[in-house]
Order: sequence, then C-alpha cells, then structure tokens
Amino acid sequence: MSLTVVLQLELVNRLGAERGTHHYKLLMLSLMRMCCHDACLEGNDQISPDLSMQMIANLARRLAKLEPFSSAHSEVLLGDQPHFSSVRKQVEETVRQIRAKLDAGWLAEIAKVSQATSRRWSSDHSRIFLISLNSLLVEIGDLVQ
Repeated sequence: MSLTVVLQLELVNRLGAERGTHHYKLLMLSLMRMCCHDACLEGNDQISPDLSMQMIANLARRLAKLEPFSSAHSEVLLGDQPHFSSVRKQVEETVRQIRAKLDAGWLAEIAKVSQATSRRWSSDHSRIFLISLNSLLVEIGDLVQ
C-alpha cells in the first residue's frame, strides 16, 4: 500500500469516516501547497509556466473538494473550521504569488517580442500594414451591408 492510502486509512480509523476524510484532504492540500510554493516560487525557474498553471489548477480542485466539508451544516467538523480557513488563506496566497510571477514573466516575454518586432518594422511597413487593414475593413463593411 502507498503512504497516502495508509495515512488516509489511519485517519479514518482514528477520527471516523467524515472527519478522517476531511483531515486527509486538508493534509494533502497543505502538502501540495508547500510543494507548489517551493517549486514555483523558491525554485530556480526550472518549472515551466504550463506546469505552474497545472499545479494551480490542482490546488483549486483540492480546495473545491474541501468546501462541502467546511459548510456550517457539517456539525462533526465544526471545531476544524479555523484550521481549514488558515489552510485556505495559505493556498489562496500561494496561488496569488504564482500567478503574479507568471504574469510578470509573460509581460517580460511580450516586451522582448515587441522590441524585436519594432526593430524589424519600419514606419513604412507600419503604414502599408494599416492601409491594407483599413481596405480589408472597408471590404468587410461592404459585405455586411
């Protein structure tokens, strides 16, 4: 058996089905948040933006799975609400930081491409492009009417 299975079974046996499952999911969310934080924010930029986005999506799914357990209807888990709120805030902050880092990287990439493109395009090229675009829009307007 894997470590996660043993952990979940032990929590369920000690705390009961509902509370044990809740604690297992909360623990897995905390571990995943720490892994994402370390890999995406404290790593040396070897994680691709695509993988970072997948990690954010996985954190969001795990958090969504815990929402039904955190509702006020769940009397069994009433004492666990502060812990859930704390973990949720940590997850939300980690996601915000990863998104900010990704956004900064994408803006830097856009700026590089923009500079490279602007060097190759002279003002004559820009004028020709705009004239062509304008004539295309006129033709589309004629077709629509």
